[in-house]
Amino acid sequence: QYFDIMVSGFDEKLPHTEFDSALAYCLQTAKMKAQEVCQQLKDIHQTTLIIAADTVVAFKDHILEKPSSTEDATRMLDMLNG
Repeated sequence: QYFDIMVSGFDEKLPHTEFDSALAYCLQTAKMKAQEVCQQLKDIHQTTLIIAADTVVAFKDHILEKPSSTEDATRMLDMLNG
C-alpha cells in the first residue's frame, strides 16, 4: 500500500478574529491538522510525508462555518446567492 488516509483529531475552532483573512485561517487549520497527525505517527520510525488540507467558505472575507441547522444552511445559501 502506498498511502494511508488518517483523520486528524484537531478541533477546528480557531478564533477567526486572530487571522487577517480567510486564507490565513484555512492555512493555519491545515497546518494544525498536519501537526496533530504527526503526533499520531510519532512512534513510527520511518520517513513520512503528511499532506493536510482544509476547506473554508468565505463571503466578503467572512468565514462561514458548517451550518448548525437547516435554517442556518438556508441563511448562508441566501447570503451567497446575493
